[in-house]
Amino acid sequence: MDAILEALRAMSVWEWLGTVFGIAGVVLTAKRSVLCWPAWLISIIAYGVFFTQIKLYADASLQVFFLITSVLGWIAWHKDKSTDATAELAVTWTPARERVAYAILTIVASIGIGFVFDRYTDAHVPYWDAGCAGVSIAAQILMMKRRIESWHLWVVVDVVYTALYATKGAWLTVILYAIFAVIAVGGLREWRRSVSKGEA
Repeated sequence: MDAILEALRAMSVWEWLGTVFGIAGVVLTAKRSVLCWPAWLISIIAYGVFFTQIKLYADASLQVFFLITSVLGWIAWHKDKSTDATAELAVTWTPARERVAYAILTIVASIGIGFVFDRYTDAHVPYWDAGCAGVSIAAQILMMKRRIESWHLWVVVDVVYTALYATKGAWLTVILYAIFAVIAVGGLREWRRSVSKGEA
């Protein structure tokens, strides 16, 4: 127990910020609240710094993408919501043809990113890191569109990230992504339930 407490005290302030606001972001996203986006923005900036510090460059670069798409997501969700900032927004399934396109693009992007970071950086585990980054990009785009499949991807990537960050000793982030995975399962159930109730 003392070892765990000591490890937590040694955590970067950036990791702490990313964790706290990341949990707030995923909970608010599951509830379909527009307020998820400002929470995500703070978490994204904090993790961009932290991932650079621990040489997970694909993840650090991914935060730039998340930053841009979070601003766009905030704008898109805001346009569709009612005057109540906490109003729940409609969600939908992704058409089959789009699913195939997302799958192909995700695989190609993951291999490409992995090759670049393997060849030109001292990345810790370039292809695992790139694979998670590729799936995260697809999940984020689907989340912006309020597509239910985004949660399937988040569950998978959160589980893999949990193992990846454990290899770097980023224990607070390991805990965060384990929490993310659990909340993502809840978010998936909630969004599916909303469609079955005819809220979409």
